[in-house]
This record gives sequence, structure tokens and C-alpha cells, in this order.
Amino acid sequence: MREKLLISILFLPLLAVTFRSQLLEAALWIEEEYFPINEFPETPLGDTLIETSSGLALPGTNDSLLRCPDAEGIKKFAKLVGQGWSKSVYRIRNHALKFPNMEGEGWRRCRWRWFGSMHTDLICMREARETFLREIRWLVKLQGDPAVPRLFSYCAEADNPAIATELGQPITALKLLQYPRDAMLELFLKMAEFLARHPGLRFGDLRRQQFVLGIRLLPSGHPYTQPLFVDFDDVSERGDGNYDDRDTASKFYRSIARDFLWQGANEAQKALVAELDVLLANDQLTMAQIAQNIQNMLV
Repeated sequence: MREKLLISILFLPLLAVTFRSQLLEAALWIEEEYFPINEFPETPLGDTLIETSSGLALPGTNDSLLRCPDAEGIKKFAKLVGQGWSKSVYRIRNHALKFPNMEGEGWRRCRWRWFGSMHTDLICMREARETFLREIRWLVKLQGDPAVPRLFSYCAEADNPAIATELGQPITALKLLQYPRDAMLELFLKMAEFLARHPGLRFGDLRRQQFVLGIRLLPSGHPYTQPLFVDFDDVSERGDGNYDDRDTASKFYRSIARDFLWQGANEAQKALVAELDVLLANDQLTMAQIAQNIQNMLV
């Protein structure tokens, strides 16, 4: 009996190595069948999609916006212009096309979180689509705002989420430093006014890279530059009539505006920036105050 037990102990690891793929499949089947985990996390926007003659759509959006591009075909000749946490951005003519970034940090974390599940790819694609649907919802809701890019089309299919919007150029630190000071202040003023117009929105973070520079036309036909907010992944509503935007003001001022406002400021402008610093230190800084002080710097 002791000899049989010893032989079993010696050979079991060998069997496990030899048939590891079959054993893994069996273990996953047992887990799925008898110990199911809470698969398919909630995707509230995905659950609200409605079937239309043109495809799946978010309620309240125009069916004319529905268009599902051939993602792989487009990627072959479109230029990759940016990659973020969850999306890749391609340029095709004057449009920016966004697709899921399957090499991004969001996708990697999702695969790690659901490692061992038989439905990992499906779950992660559903989560990716949810981020697209959040962005589509905000783009539709805020289309009248000059600081929001024009939405041309979107696709809400589970395996092919996509968004086509107005194209913009990155706002780099080097580009800002090359601007005449008044032009730079105008740019920051437009950013601040956009955030001040929407105090009911909560921004998970605020970075200069979330804005791009678009070109718009005046009624006279003359072009002008307009910063466009393009990253709605972490945007939510405060709810309950809460319009306290001090958190937004703090993020915008610290991460985007402060250093550039000090750069090249004259004495009068330095006093206005110093006033913003004091308000920030006392947790009293608002987007309206930032916009007002930048406006005063331009006078």
C-alpha cells in the first residue's frame, strides 16, 4: 500500500505537466458549472440600448448617427494619432475615429481582473463598449457647447464600438509656450468657461491632454481656434442639485493652468494669479473665479 502511494505521489506531478491544458479546461468547466462567479458586470448604458433598423442605439439619439465602420479596414490606411487608457484614435480626412485600445492599460487590467474566466474577452469588450457609450451620451447631451467636438457617427455593437468626431490637434506644452501670451490666455479662458458652464459635472481627473485644439469658423467665414474637451471616460453628474465645482477648479488650476498663467505675467497679472493661489490654498477656488481672473488679465 505504501509503495502504491509513493508511486502516485511521484507520478501525479508528471501527469499534471503532461496534461496541463486538459486539466485547466476541466478546472475552468468545474468552476463555471458549480462555482459561478458574478460574470458580466453591470453595464447600465449597454442594458438600455434599443434595436433599430440601423442597429443598436442609445435612447434619445438620432438614428442618422448610427454607422459601424470596418475597424480593421480603416486601421490599415488611417493614421494612428493617439492611444489612451481605453481608446485608440485614428485620423481619416478631417475626422477622428475612436476604437477600443486592446493594448491599453484599461484592457490589460480588465483581463487581469477576469483572468481564468471563460468569457474574459467578452466581458472586457462589454466594459470597453460601456466607456464608449458614456462618451457618446455626453457628446450628444453637450453638442451645443462650443468646447465639445461635433459627433458625426457612432457604433454601439458589442464587438465593434466606435465614435467618429471632429478632429483636433494636441495642445502641447511647447505649443503653449510658443503662443503670444494673450493668445495663450484666450485659450485657457475658453477652457475655464467650458468647465464653469457645467458646474454639475464631476471630472475624475483633468489634464491638458484631455483638450485638443479645433478650428471653427466665425459667421464672417474667418477661422478661429477653439479648445475641445475630448475625454469623457471619467465624467459623471454630481446629482442632488450639487453645483459646487471647487474640486474641478482645483484640478484645472493645479494640473493645467497655474504654471502657464505665471509664465511671462506682468505685475498686474501676477497679482491676479496670486489671488487665485490664495483662493486655492483656502479651498475657495471656483471655475467662475478662474475664468473671471483670466478675463481680467486680458483687459
